[in-house]
Amino acid sequence: MFNQNKGSIPVRTDMDMSEFDACAQASMETFKSSADTGELVPSLAHGLATTSYVQGQVFDVVTNFVNSNDKDPVKATDQLAAAIQAAK
Repeated sequence: MFNQNKGSIPVRTDMDMSEFDACAQASMETFKSSADTGELVPSLAHGLATTSYVQGQVFDVVTNFVNSNDKDPVKATDQLAAAIQAAK
C-alpha cells in the first residue's frame, strides 16, 4: 500500500504486483530482469553508487546549478569533476 501511494515499486521482488498500475508492473519486471542478468545499476540517490561524501558534493553542485539565475554548465561540470576527483 505504501508503494502504491508513493508511486514506487517495492524493494522486495516477491511482492504481489497485481494491484499496481501497468507502469509499476513494467518497472518491477525491468528491475527483476536487470537484477537477474547483473545489469542493475546502483543508484546515486540511494547511496549505492558512491560514497556519501561524493553524493553530497554532487547533490550540492546540481542543486546550486538548478537554483542559479546565471547557469554556467561549464562551471558546474568542472565542479562535478572536482568533487569526484577529491574522493580518489
